[in-house]
Amino acid sequence: MKLGAMALTPEVTSVPNMMAFTGPLETVLPQLKEYGYSGVEFITIDPKKCDSTNINQLLDRLEIEPIAINTGPLNRIAGFSLSDPIPDKRLAAVKRMKEIIDFASIWTIPINCGVIRGQFLPNIPKEQTESLLLESLKELCDYSMKFNIRIAMETVPYTMTNFINTLAEAKTLISKIDCTNLGLMYDLTNMYIEEKDLYTSMRQYSKDCYHVHFADSNRLAPGDGGMDYKKIIDVLHEIRYEGYCVVELRPHPNQEIVTKRAADFLLPLLG
Repeated sequence: MKLGAMALTPEVTSVPNMMAFTGPLETVLPQLKEYGYSGVEFITIDPKKCDSTNINQLLDRLEIEPIAINTGPLNRIAGFSLSDPIPDKRLAAVKRMKEIIDFASIWTIPINCGVIRGQFLPNIPKEQTESLLLESLKELCDYSMKFNIRIAMETVPYTMTNFINTLAEAKTLISKIDCTNLGLMYDLTNMYIEEKDLYTSMRQYSKDCYHVHFADSNRLAPGDGGMDYKKIIDVLHEIRYEGYCVVELRPHPNQEIVTKRAADFLLPLLG
């Protein structure tokens, strides 16, 4: 397993409380490399505004791998929802996700589907919300299949969304779509909050795990909270996860300290 961190693409200029290493990529990527990170997960809002040639040159020069595309701000900042009951808004969300898929196809890396899936809304039957999400996901899976891109469904705590909080809920939904490129994303902090037994869940759904996020129980560096990251990494080895583990950290006291602390703690455990 390798260690990665999150960084914003250049068009993402104002994102409050973003759990990513922020700043110009020309300075961010060398810092991450210095700390020991070998990969980067990009957080983007409008990839059409990204200079992919310049990003590629930076990645090649620093020998940093692109890992995945994170879509969190599409809902939190831009308001997109794949289950929006208003057809034009839902279609706009699907269109933007297709643009994200086009961006990911440059490197053939997965994209995540987190809070962009939307919420259960008052006066809208839950069955309707789920049906609209399934319709959007099926279209996106079919589109991404052309580029060999996988979509990873991230479970998110109830404090952030009331729709798909556990791996069991995510797996049930995925099973309703006949798509081989739709799987799960393990955000270990989210799972620590919502799963009855973190380690049992990690093992139970391991065949569907495409991608992994790391942070401790307080969203600080692993080792600075209540989670047992030695056991977590042991289980990841046990289930033969061979991908990247990407830190998603609250920048406290600042992003430099927390990101370096995470690398210093995790790299010896990852081996």
